[in-house]
Amino acid sequence: MSSPISAPSSTAQTSRGLRWWWVVVPFGVLIVLAVRFAEPVYGTVSFMVGRPYQRDCITTVPREETLGDVWYRISQQKCDNGVTKHYVFVARAKSMMSFMVTPAFMSIETPIPRSVSQEGRSYFIKVELPFADGSDVLETFIGPSGVPLTVHIYDRGQRRPTR
Repeated sequence: MSSPISAPSSTAQTSRGLRWWWVVVPFGVLIVLAVRFAEPVYGTVSFMVGRPYQRDCITTVPREETLGDVWYRISQQKCDNGVTKHYVFVARAKSMMSFMVTPAFMSIETPIPRSVSQEGRSYFIKVELPFADGSDVLETFIGPSGVPLTVHIYDRGQRRPTR
């Protein structure tokens, strides 16, 4: 006598199928989010670490140094549309937050930052193409956390208001 072989119940098949969807759906959502938001996230993070990324632009670092306890990086972006952007990023060299840098200077086209120097508690950004008054140095102060207390922003030689 053989015993009747029972077919698997439909509820068992349904629960196995549902388990499979619990893996596939979140994975699919992650892929869609990654594709949709990868470039904005990468652009933001790249700016926070002092190597700004922007589509159709090439970023170079002409100068990077440490002055006492302040580290700085001068970055330049040349874009396909002919625009060149300049940045001076700063951070405290021995701070726990030194992986996050902040711009102390930003410009579109001119002036072009060349170096940073220190005198006492003040830092000076030397620029090429002097201003109308003949000066070629901008003073900036950097707080204890490494964040610049003064930020200089220029658009084709014209100072942009900050704060």
